[in-house]
Amino acid sequence: MIILFDIFAIGFLRKIIQNSKLKIRSIMLNFKDLLKNIKNCPKEFPVETALGLTFTIAAILVCEDVVKMFYPLAFVLIQFFVTITLRKINQPAYYASYLLVWILYFLIDGKLRCLEQPWFIVLNIISAIVLLTDIRKNDNKTFAISIFSKIEILFSALLISGIISAMVSAIIGSIMYLFSTEFWHLLAHVNFFIWLTFFPLSYCYITEHSENQVDYNRKFLKIIIDFILSPALVIYTCVLLCYILKIIVVQELPRGGVAYMVSIYIALALLGNLFNKSLGNSNFNWFYDKFAFIAIAPLALQWIGVVYRINEYGLTESRVYLLIVNILVTIFPIMLLFKKTNRYNLFTIIMMLLMVCFTCIPPISARNIGIKNQYERFINHAKEIGALDVSTWTLKNDIDIYSIRQDSTLNKAYQALIMEYRFLNYNTDTIRKKFSDWEYFDLYFEDDNWYYFSLSKYVDKIPLEGFNQRYLKSLLISTTKRF
Repeated sequence: MIILFDIFAIGFLRKIIQNSKLKIRSIMLNFKDLLKNIKNCPKEFPVETALGLTFTIAAILVCEDVVKMFYPLAFVLIQFFVTITLRKINQPAYYASYLLVWILYFLIDGKLRCLEQPWFIVLNIISAIVLLTDIRKNDNKTFAISIFSKIEILFSALLISGIISAMVSAIIGSIMYLFSTEFWHLLAHVNFFIWLTFFPLSYCYITEHSENQVDYNRKFLKIIIDFILSPALVIYTCVLLCYILKIIVVQELPRGGVAYMVSIYIALALLGNLFNKSLGNSNFNWFYDKFAFIAIAPLALQWIGVVYRINEYGLTESRVYLLIVNILVTIFPIMLLFKKTNRYNLFTIIMMLLMVCFTCIPPISARNIGIKNQYERFINHAKEIGALDVSTWTLKNDIDIYSIRQDSTLNKAYQALIMEYRFLNYNTDTIRKKFSDWEYFDLYFEDDNWYYFSLSKYVDKIPLEGFNQRYLKSLLISTTKRF
């Protein structure tokens, strides 16, 4: 028995060794192919490679500047997705796109806090739309499949880059810990290369060498749509309807954040409808088929909130974008009712055109519209409280501010004037230079006593420029109390 067992064990081990040899050979061949493909990436994607390496070097040189570190990354995401389409159609345009991104970069004022500006967020949304959609797909089902396939490719590239980044970080971190050395800059520089160069190239390579329609995980999509998103949307619809019933009974206006909530709700419902079509048989077809009618009540609630908020506080850059989104989420459910317009690639084209126009064309940009509207309101409120000197177009300091604060209508105008000045002061330099001498911008009332914060007027003498001066001015206050 022992001999037979030994013979069996030896034979089993021999098979394991043979299979292991085959697997090792297969792994080595795949690894060689991978290395070969990586070497060919710069030849296959020259502009993407040059762009990634350029921004990697820029990030290394200015790694302390958060804006310059992340702002190029967003432009990399915009640029190489655009070049994917240009490379096959027009070679000169493909190579010229490298220069175009730098022209756009230097046209933007570096003093702006780009990461917090609404237009910067919109540009990132546009880049995500360019990344995930294929507007050539007229059929909604193929359009949905192409989006899900691109999401899978994106996550594949993220997973590969993340694993490499984690391994490199673990190795360098272990060396620093074991040998008590400092390689933080090396670790940061390697990660810059991975995320600014390797990650975009890996996405481009997977996209280029995958089939036209990547086989997507249908079961995974069904779980997301049928068991997570769709039930949540039905419940949320009931919540909104109950809230509408409440404000009708109580006779109050919708809360300010309702417009944002309804916009997100409509957008998610439209996405759910799109992916639901790719599933075929779904438990929530009844909801999506009737959604154009279900959305009427939430949209009415949304428009009441938006119109009230704009009438009360005027237009700002964020509210202009909110207004555009409201128009879009009102039009799209109506388009679902007609066969010719029930095309999600058409939805995408309309949305991108509107967003690009109101972001990149200065006369009608959301930022300029907001500034113009707030300036007009600022002048009107200054006239209303009698603070505007029309002859010199400045604000008068010889007004009875206490009487203004005692009158409810004038006090409301005064409060609006303060808010509008802060908005204009933050977004433009001309307002600060023209009206900063007015004594009552930093005046607050509390329990019929008022406080005058005076140190802010002296901040102009501090040798700072641009945003730093404006930010410091908002912080410097004194505690001189008047009765």
